[in-house]
Amino acid sequence: MENKSKFARLLYKSKISFIEKYNLETQDMLDILLNYRITLDNKNHEDLKNFFYAIKKIGSMFEFERLSQVGGMYEEYLNTTKNITDDSHKVFSNIIKGIGIVKEELRSLRMELIKEENILISDSNYYIDNEKTEENKRKKILILDDDVLTLNIIKDAFEMRGHSIITTSKSYDAIKIITELDIDLIISDIVLPELDGFKILELLKRKNMHVPVIFLTAKQVIQDKIEALSKGVDDYITKPFNLEEVIARVERALERNDNYKARINRDTFTGAYNKTYFEKKIKEYQNNIKTDGIKLSVAFVDIDKFKEINDNYGHLVGDFILKELISELKEHLEDKDLIFRFGGDEFIILFFNKDEEAAYSIMESFRNSIINKKFRYNELKPHINISISTGITYVSEIDETSMIIERADKCLYRSKNSGRNSTICYSKVKNKLN
Repeated sequence: MENKSKFARLLYKSKISFIEKYNLETQDMLDILLNYRITLDNKNHEDLKNFFYAIKKIGSMFEFERLSQVGGMYEEYLNTTKNITDDSHKVFSNIIKGIGIVKEELRSLRMELIKEENILISDSNYYIDNEKTEENKRKKILILDDDVLTLNIIKDAFEMRGHSIITTSKSYDAIKIITELDIDLIISDIVLPELDGFKILELLKRKNMHVPVIFLTAKQVIQDKIEALSKGVDDYITKPFNLEEVIARVERALERNDNYKARINRDTFTGAYNKTYFEKKIKEYQNNIKTDGIKLSVAFVDIDKFKEINDNYGHLVGDFILKELISELKEHLEDKDLIFRFGGDEFIILFFNKDEEAAYSIMESFRNSIINKKFRYNELKPHINISISTGITYVSEIDETSMIIERADKCLYRSKNSGRNSTICYSKVKNKLN
């Protein structure tokens, strides 16, 4: 019921925006028609035709059948009256009539929507609360379409769902965005002025970039759909579209991609990310140093004498300790600070926009909480106490991943050799390291 109310509110706002926008445009069309009557400028003819085309397409999407029929009828009429001769008065009279019908239909629809608004207001789920969209479910979606109407409608819809939306009508701009940002899903038209949707799909494959792609296109030929699906597109939606259906399909594709990422990027045992994903994320974060001037640091963490825990209490207890450690660590980190398991009891933390000093403060707080924590596995008595050793290093935009790990590892090793249970920063001891 809650989801249905959200969709209803979303559709309502989109319909109102459409009606208000095109109600204003009817006046613009009268001005263009007047200019066309005087100059017979073909650009005015195209503007009028595009207006009725938009009315047809968007009207159909919102199931405004009468409005869509009027738009289609006058779009076709303008296609047949491109060369105006002696019968120009009749042609212009007919176009004025068409604009008038559109304006009246928009007014009528607006009155109907006022009644719908009263129903929505009485619904306790009237407001779409973006905060209800969990942070880890908010996605970055790129929409590529040279149809401005489609761009704006879809953008508004998904922003109301809590997602971050980037739009462009240019293929080469889209490629730059995909390369520089961690895009979760791409919605693209097939027919585009620069590179078409198939070429973009091919480019993603060549660069080994696993980003879900959904084609949203006016091409309704079944062969195009078969070709797209066979080449790896995640879904194929034809225009005019139903907005609720688009949202459902896109969010289902996002969910599938989340499941895929969870399988390939995470350590299934602890829930931390894996080593392979670290190599990807640190490069992405290093790009942020260049573009946004942020600071990065990395901590290498190891549980002290973990082998003794496994030997004395068994591997089940050791596994329990690892999971509890990660759970406690997450309490000290922000959303963009990521944990990666490097094997055994070794973990790396990638700190976003935090220098060594900030990372040190966090890891010291975590170390102290671990020292005071009593780990008890089921009915095992007595409880187990553990400690950790940590090495921290800064990250620069030119550092190779191996260099970063090596610096943090040297600090970790020094912590171990200095009696364990300590946190050491590279900048403070680099002159003493080999």
